[in-house]
Formats: sequence, C-alpha cells, structure tokens
Amino acid sequence: MHQIKHPSRWKYTSPETEGFHDVVTPDNSVCKFSWLYRLNLPKGKGHTLVDDKLELNGLVFRGRIKVAHHSEKDELEKQDSFYQVHGKVPYQRDVFMTLGPEDEASRLICGITRGEPGKWTSWPPHQHTEDLEEVYCYFDIPKPKSAFHFSSRREGEFEHIHPVSTGDCVLIPEGYHPTCGMPGVSSCYFWVMAAHRPESRRYDLAVNDPSFQ
Repeated sequence: MHQIKHPSRWKYTSPETEGFHDVVTPDNSVCKFSWLYRLNLPKGKGHTLVDDKLELNGLVFRGRIKVAHHSEKDELEKQDSFYQVHGKVPYQRDVFMTLGPEDEASRLICGITRGEPGKWTSWPPHQHTEDLEEVYCYFDIPKPKSAFHFSSRREGEFEHIHPVSTGDCVLIPEGYHPTCGMPGVSSCYFWVMAAHRPESRRYDLAVNDPSFQ
C-alpha cells in the first residue's frame, strides 16, 4: 500500500479497446472516493450505463452520442457545457463546468480545462488535501505529443513529473498539481473532484503554494 501513495504511482493509462473499462477505483489506487471509467464505442453500438451506488458525470471526448434517460433523449457533442476563463497569461486557461458546485450532487464537482499551447494550467500550484481528492484525465494530446503533470506533497518543489498524452489519468489524492503543455501543445483534461465530506463539496478551498506567490 505504501508504494501507491508515492506520486510516481499516480498515473493510470486508460484502455483504447472497445468496451467499458474501470480505470481508477479505490481498489486499485490511493483514492478513497473517486472512480473513473472509460467507455469506447464504435459507430452504431450502444451501452446501458447503470449504477445504483455512485453518482456519475459523463463527458464525450470524441464524436457524438445519443443519450436516453427514461422519456428524455438528447444528443451530446464534444465539450458541450458551461464556459469560463481562469487565470491570466502565461497560465490562462479555459474551464468548462460539467457538474458545478451549485448543481445537486453528493460529492462530485467536474469540468474540463484547456490550457494555452505550451503554457501552464492549475497555476499557481495549489492543493486541497484536507477537503477533496481529484483525478485528471487527459485528452486531445495524441502521442508522441505530451503535456506534463507535476505532483508534489511538499511546498516549493516538484516531487514527480508525469508525461501525459490522450487516455492518461493522474491521481491527486493530496498535494500540488500544476500542468504544462510541451511547445505547441495544450494541456487538456477532464477533472473530477470528490469531496471528503458533503460540506467540503466546494470550488473555493484551494490553498496556493506560498513558494510561488
């Protein structure tokens, strides 16, 4: 168990094969409240998503899908959600909320971040260790291109650096977690925050690293 607590073990690469895949669960990771799945469907095929224990927030990475829930039907396209801009140059990024803190939910706050090419996101480095754990799932970074996910449990340093491309997922059970795209590459990821307690299901609990103020 002590091995998966080290930042070097926080990166998970999701399968590209057809089907519904478990990527991150409390059974295979240090996360206690986060599950991450990947569903790959060829054109014309469907999947019935049923879970009577977890609250789920889905995101379309590629293509478009038709979703049916009871009598309601909808068509989803890539990254169709609320939009806002975070930060300033050189770490300005677009943030799309898919499940905001004002929406009714139990633990989750979810969204999409798209950085400027070659620039930082999640800067200044921040942590929310006491209140929320998080998972970043990267997309729109086809190999051999990559972005870089920095993980650290200590102020003022980068404890481990993960090169990440489409399909890679990095856990954030604790500590600081800025990212940066290589030249010409945007750091793009679907982020899922899970609150430790209902009262910590908030978006304003981040604590910045004082070394980078």
